[in-house]
Amino acid sequence: MEIVLRNPIPGDIGWLISMHGRIYAEQFEFDSNFERDIAKKVMAFLEKQDPFNMLWVAAVNNEPIGSIAVSLRPDQTAFINFLLVETEYRGCGVAKTLMDRVVSHCKDHGIRLLCLETYSCLKAARELYRKYGFTLSTKNVAVKMYGQSFDQEFWQKVL
Repeated sequence: MEIVLRNPIPGDIGWLISMHGRIYAEQFEFDSNFERDIAKKVMAFLEKQDPFNMLWVAAVNNEPIGSIAVSLRPDQTAFINFLLVETEYRGCGVAKTLMDRVVSHCKDHGIRLLCLETYSCLKAARELYRKYGFTLSTKNVAVKMYGQSFDQEFWQKVL
């Protein structure tokens, strides 16, 4: 299986939003407000015109199977968003390929701090972040969103 990272092509943005909604509903019982919020975040990301900001889609046989984005914050830190791998491709190195691209991109641009937001219920994602050397910096406990209650966590990694 050859994983190709590409810039989004027509259909990929809709896929990214829809897949987030579907997977988070199936695996974490999030309601449709999550998909709506992802759509808002994706549109806000796409409207920011910064040459650093990147969105990559992982594809196999030209079909999207994963995504990740990174954006530059005003304090010269980078923020990861939209990391997702379709269920049937988990454990195949897709998340590693996506994370490696982001870390490389940040290092190439002299970024020293990489940040992300996650939720306590995303156990596999949190384990991936730990493996990459991210540490929990702050959290909001027992946040009630998307029909669930979880800790909203902010993690960071010094590059």
